[in-house]
Amino acid sequence: MSSPTRIALLSLAFLSAPLVAFAQVDAIRAGVDAAATQGGIQTVGCTGTACIVTIIGNVVNIALSFLGVLLLCYLLYAGFLWTTAGGDSKKTDAARSIIQNAVIGLVLTLSAFAISNFVIEQLAAINSSAGSTSSAPATPTTETGGGTGGPGTGGTGDTTGGTR
Repeated sequence: MSSPTRIALLSLAFLSAPLVAFAQVDAIRAGVDAAATQGGIQTVGCTGTACIVTIIGNVVNIALSFLGVLLLCYLLYAGFLWTTAGGDSKKTDAARSIIQNAVIGLVLTLSAFAISNFVIEQLAAINSSAGSTSSAPATPTTETGGGTGGPGTGGTGDTTGGTR
């Protein structure tokens, strides 16, 4: 087989490979949606800024989790260096410095994780309250009869509110 024919066949094979992969997108999407639902990160059906907040929150959480794992690996590496230092003070000082930096990084990562979760939760609360049409604050209701037993029956419910 000549070189141009071989190149043409290889090009055709590489160009047609995505067509086979794209045929399976629906099955893959169904599997990903099912996994997302079980993981509690499903964003199907959300619109507008609610989706954006959810997606940004997920991306930030994944990035910070990856960074935490990376810093733990860095700590393990420093421990290995310290263990294999063999009493050499330069190697133990370098390992100690790496451990200090990794611990500082872990503290910063955990702080960033806590702050980002707080901010994302507040943004989600703002988005969910912006969707409501009622602008009047909820007013507490008073009970006039007696707990769960119904009005006037001396039920077994709340004894702190209402009149008896």
